[in-house]
Amino acid sequence: GLSYQQQKDRRIVKFNLTRNIKSSVICRAEELRFRLDAKYPSFTKYLLRSHVASCFWMGLPLSFCKMYLPQTDTYFILLNQNGKRYTAKYLPRKTALSGGWRGFSIAEELSEGDALVFQLLQPTKLKVVFQIYVAAGVHEQATETHRSFSVSATAQDKEQPQASRQAEKSENKLKHALHPAAVGDCGISSFEEFAFLINESLKEEYELPHNIKCSYYQLCCSQNTLLHFHLLKGINPLLIAGSIIETVNVAAAIKNCELHDFLDELPIWDEKLRFLNILGMKVGFLMTHLDHLQRITNDPEVAKNRQQYLDLCSEQADSGNKIQNLEAKLSELTKAVDKRADDIHKLKLEIENHKSRFLEQ
Repeated sequence: GLSYQQQKDRRIVKFNLTRNIKSSVICRAEELRFRLDAKYPSFTKYLLRSHVASCFWMGLPLSFCKMYLPQTDTYFILLNQNGKRYTAKYLPRKTALSGGWRGFSIAEELSEGDALVFQLLQPTKLKVVFQIYVAAGVHEQATETHRSFSVSATAQDKEQPQASRQAEKSENKLKHALHPAAVGDCGISSFEEFAFLINESLKEEYELPHNIKCSYYQLCCSQNTLLHFHLLKGINPLLIAGSIIETVNVAAAIKNCELHDFLDELPIWDEKLRFLNILGMKVGFLMTHLDHLQRITNDPEVAKNRQQYLDLCSEQADSGNKIQNLEAKLSELTKAVDKRADDIHKLKLEIENHKSRFLEQ
């Protein structure tokens, strides 16, 4: 028989092979998902044995369920490549598909090691429609297949090719070279690899929104490193996701802020960045940028001009009020003069009439 060391070496080789296969499948699933129309929410799911055999239990991401799915037991509609409809019961308490999922899995020949992309087409209370795409895994004979389920026969048929082209354009814009020492000399050459690393960091406990991933990717490329790589060891994946989201949100807020809002928002952004820095997020460049903006706003000449501007605006407003008051008084005087003129005219007529009567006598 094999020695203990030989058995151990075989287990290590098998583990590494399985890990590489899983990484490849998930990367292809993420690439497929990236090309979908972003206006329809989506997520990826790597299939385990429990998903396609035994209990046939398909758990869905908790954050996705809370954000998009109904909170009562509901029958979902699942669509395949040819628009064939399946139904599966969704249990919100378990955030999982149960009854009906077994039939879909068997009919579509899903296997352990496949990766699915769920795209939510219609999230209404009366009808929940999921389009499912499959990136097939590598199975027993190391042959590779790819089954792509197109969108069902709806208005989406016309929208999808154009959406795919738009996604490709967006992807080309995002394809910067990212070479952090944290991931080795080979670096990260595409958004798909970056998205896979993010999912690995979150341990599939939370799915970041696609727009957050794209924005975070651009931030990481601008600094040529993974900003979250030095977060405290053992930190909760949900806190990692929250740190990434806060970093993206603060960066966007600073970029889009107006001067008159900056001083009010500055303490909030500063506190958030300091907290993220303590956790280990590499946000020093944002803190530096914030300090630079603060120095600009605190420049004595800028403050002097601003105060002079405010004083002149106040004086202008006072002058406007005085003009309005004078115009009101002028209007009153004009009316009084007109009335006095009428009275004078009437009295003059009466005097002339009186004089005429006197002369007649």
